[in-house]
Formats: sequence, structure tokens, C-alpha cells
Amino acid sequence: MVISGIPDLGSNVRLRHLIGQKYEDLGKAIGEGGPFAEKGSKAAARLEEFKAFDDLRRHLAHGVATITLERNGDWIVIFRCLALRNRQAERETKVYEQREADQITDRLGIATQKLCDELRNFTRLI
Repeated sequence: MVISGIPDLGSNVRLRHLIGQKYEDLGKAIGEGGPFAEKGSKAAARLEEFKAFDDLRRHLAHGVATITLERNGDWIVIFRCLALRNRQAERETKVYEQREADQITDRLGIATQKLCDELRNFTRLI
């Protein structure tokens, strides 16, 4: 990460491995109270918007999917995911119809572009 290489300010920025941890570390660095809060506040806001899609990411990355086809030709996908929270196993099921998935894909694309734009602006500022 670029910000960890910034003398003084970046020395306390954590660089963990898992993607959820990376979001958290970046959010702490550029968010309110973080060492880069002044220059990173816009990017922090966009990161929070982007993190709204984390459930989708988790299901795509770690879930098992069943896809069915409706009579009209539209598909439905059912994700099953086992999550470990506080040392307890939790089973999650999420269902997406094709039209809903298309809308989510559009919103995700917009959120991704906005986040990338703000992160690019942020890196220019530092």
C-alpha cells in the first residue's frame, strides 16, 4: 500500500492479508481519526459505500451456488455460505433473481468506479 510508505503518518498503518481486513485497515487510515483523515475523507466515504457489497463478495468467494432456470428463461442463484463468527458456525443463504443481480451489478460497477476515482485522487494528494 502506498500509504504505509509515507514517513511518520504511514508507519502505523496495518497491512493485513485478508480482503475484509484490508478494507478495515484502509478505512482506519483514511477515515475519521486516522493519520490520513484530512486528505482521505472523500475516499473513506466511498469505501463505506463499496463495503455495502461485502455480503455479495463473501457469498461469491466462499459460498456454494445452485442455479435454477425459470420457465421464462431467467435464472435464480441460491448461495449457501458457512461463516465463522465468534467461534460459532452460522449458515447463511442468499437468493438472487437475475433482474436483481443485474441491478446489483450495475450499482457495484458505479460504486467501484467512484471508489477508484477517489483513491486515485487521494494518492495524488499524498
